[in-house]
Amino acid sequence: MTKAFKIYGKVVEKETGKGIPDLTVKAVDKDLFFDDLLGAVTTDENGNFEIKYDKEDFLELFFDKKPDVYLKIKNPDGEVIHTTEDKVRYGAGETEEYIVKISKKILGRDKMTDYRKEIESIKNPENIQEAIYASGPNALMKAFKRDPTVGRLIEGGRKVVPLIAEEIEKNGLKLDEITLSCFAFILQKVDLDSATKILKPLFIQAMKEPNPFFVNFAAHALRQGLRLPVKPSDPLYTRGELLETLERVKI
Repeated sequence: MTKAFKIYGKVVEKETGKGIPDLTVKAVDKDLFFDDLLGAVTTDENGNFEIKYDKEDFLELFFDKKPDVYLKIKNPDGEVIHTTEDKVRYGAGETEEYIVKISKKILGRDKMTDYRKEIESIKNPENIQEAIYASGPNALMKAFKRDPTVGRLIEGGRKVVPLIAEEIEKNGLKLDEITLSCFAFILQKVDLDSATKILKPLFIQAMKEPNPFFVNFAAHALRQGLRLPVKPSDPLYTRGELLETLERVKI
């Protein structure tokens, strides 16, 4: 049976007008208490979409009404990147057309550039809030947790791993120890397996002349990967624990 209502349109890049494929478009009926999902589809290769639905999809108990429609759009990772909830189409007709414009930045197509800039920024420890005033690993970890740039890099997940690996491979121990500690902190948060591979050779090298910060943050990540006891809130390890980590990573 043909459905009576239709929402259709196109999702495009704001800057170019080019259609965006593989986005999930959800049509929602806004209600006083609970919103109703009218339907969801994936945009085609040209960014086009079409959602069909019936009265039963939006009728509320005791009320016979037209739907109040808005859209939610998600990227392939399931993140909501756009919504028209601030522009609800109250009393929507049987057919509604949308042309949705989303900027490249929101789409994430410029995110790798942003991540590179943020990694470049934290190569100067003064750009990490309160980090240069840290008296020990515990205080430094708290500074990392509070810093918005570090938070954004962690939110970037595995996308930032090759960028950090590139910096470590290129500059190694020439990087400031607070920066290296921050890299270890981020890697441990987003991808423990990669953290182990990337930090292992640098930790071995750093243990020849241990510094107060990096060897502890590297050991913290490595010990998790090796399933050795860790100190969740205070990555300060004894000389014996650092040597234990060193022996295990050399195996």
